[in-house]
Amino acid sequence: MARGWESKNVEEQMSQATAPAPDANQDEKRSRSLEEQARMRQRRGIELGLAKLRNDLLQSTNARYTQQIEAAIRDLEAQLAQLGE
Repeated sequence: MARGWESKNVEEQMSQATAPAPDANQDEKRSRSLEEQARMRQRRGIELGLAKLRNDLLQSTNARYTQQIEAAIRDLEAQLAQLGE
C-alpha cells in the first residue's frame, strides 16, 4: 500500500536531522556560487539590453534618438566591462 505524503515528509525530515551538518567551507562555496549566479544574471540582462538597443539603433530614423541610443549602448558596454573584471 502506498505511503501518504505526510509520512514521506516525516521520513525526509528525520533523514535530514541525522545527516552531517555542512561545514563552513561548503557554505563559502555555496555563497560564491550564488554570487557567481547573480553576476551571470546581471551580465545576461546587460547583454539582452544591448541587443535590444542595437536593434533599435538599426531602426532609428531620428538623429536625437540615435544619439540617445548610442549613449545608452556605451553605458551598458561600460557596465559589461566592469563585470568582466
